Parts: sequence; C-alpha cells; structure tokens
Amino acid sequence: MNPPFGAQKSNKKADRKFIEKGFEIANIIYSLHLSKTVPFIEKMVNSLNGEINFNKKYNFPIKYTYNFHEKKVVNYEISLLRIHTKK
Repeated sequence: MNPPFGAQKSNKKADRKFIEKGFEIANIIYSLHLSKTVPFIEKMVNSLNGEINFNKKYNFPIKYTYNFHEKKVVNYEISLLRIHTKK
C-alpha cells in the first residue's frame, strides 16, 4: 500500500483508511510511510489490534512531476512497514 504518505491536504487520514481496509482483507499488510510518522502509525496500528513487526528505512527520491512540486528532486526518508493483525 502507498497512500502517498497521507501528507497532502486532500489525503488527510489516508494512512488510517488504507490500514483499516488492509485489515479487512488481509492479516499482513506492507505499507510505505514517512519515517518521521512511524510513531503515529504505530499508535494507530495498536489501536486497531495490530502490530508492526518489521521496519526498514529507505531514501526515496521523488522527482518534479506535479505543478505543486518546487524542486527537481526531493529525498524523503521512508519506512517500509510489515503490519499484522493480532486476531
């Protein structure tokens, strides 16, 4: 899953919606998130009776693609999370 990190105004709460939907259809979810948001994601996952049991950080370059982009490339530190339900 990748809900564009839930970082855009139009994507508010997208992370939660994606994880909730993931839990409806699977016991294990792999999802990308901005690394700085992992503590928030972990609280949310715990509240949904889930657990993060893998977290791998990556440098993720995003090239200028949309008119709201201001730089040629911006590097983000992201985390690939493996999330499972405790059900």
